[in-house]
Amino acid sequence: ISAPLTALLKKGTPYQWSETHQAAFDLLKKKLSEEPVLAYPDLDRTFILATDASGTALGAVLSQNFDGEERPIAFASKKLNPAETRYSVTERELLAVVWAVRHFQEYLLGRRFVLQTDHMA
Repeated sequence: ISAPLTALLKKGTPYQWSETHQAAFDLLKKKLSEEPVLAYPDLDRTFILATDASGTALGAVLSQNFDGEERPIAFASKKLNPAETRYSVTERELLAVVWAVRHFQEYLLGRRFVLQTDHMA
């Protein structure tokens, strides 16, 4: 969603706001103001870590099941650097897993958790 906006921040890029930038900004603003409301982590419950990678970024959601409903605890994302964008799809998906486990280590360290990824290797 934010890729057109973050591209404007690149050093040496002229700042030219377009309809694409406005649409990305409006969608991002809408998504940030909508649900889901984050749940408080329950250290007695199993954590679920879902990761994904695209050609430009990594993403992760840490969640738990509450009364049969999966609720998000936290979200995280990271833009890939130029070298990482050249990784294969499998390497980017694995990078997403490693990065997310490190990012959420205070919740996951020493605990069993469920890992979800959409990659089929």
